[in-house]
Amino acid sequence: MTRGWSIAGQLFALQVLVVTLLVAGGTTGAVLLARADARDAAAEEVTSVAETVAHAPFVAEALASPDPTRRLQPYAEATRTATGTDFVVVMAPDRTRYTHPNRDLIGQPFLGTVEPALAGGQVVEVYTGTLGESVRAVVPVRGDGGAVVGLVSVGITTEAINRKLLRQAPAVGAATAAALALAGVGHGCSAAASAARRTASDRAR
Repeated sequence: MTRGWSIAGQLFALQVLVVTLLVAGGTTGAVLLARADARDAAAEEVTSVAETVAHAPFVAEALASPDPTRRLQPYAEATRTATGTDFVVVMAPDRTRYTHPNRDLIGQPFLGTVEPALAGGQVVEVYTGTLGESVRAVVPVRGDGGAVVGLVSVGITTEAINRKLLRQAPAVGAATAAALALAGVGHGCSAAASAARRTASDRAR
């Protein structure tokens, strides 16, 4: 009997090992895919917010005013809070910031790629700025004649994206536990069947 349980135990250990490796491989793939999806979703979100801000007539008008920051900073901060992004920066074509979550940085040059936006296109990139690494978009603000009169950059930090992924971790852990539990149930059923066969064999003798 000891030998039979030893074989069963070995089979169970092998089964758990195989299930664990499969789950670990699947979990790693799922995490990498989720990370890529989260970055893509963040890129789409910041681009949408940046374009919405840039197309608001109020923004172009404020940029032409004597004190753009006075009008734009409250608007930018309200937009940032409402959209759950980490920064909404409106700037002059020469990169001078008119808005920023950290007011001490207003008036200083924006860090990041802007050339395509100055040419009328848009920028979507991962860049390390004053708030750390972020997924950000930069789009142009156009005046009445179509000329680029300013730029808008909106970003979500990598840290914020990672926090969102961590909130999904319990679901991954639950899936792993469920897979191992199923392996345990399978072993229990196998052991019970083996015991029944041995009992029947003993009675036959």
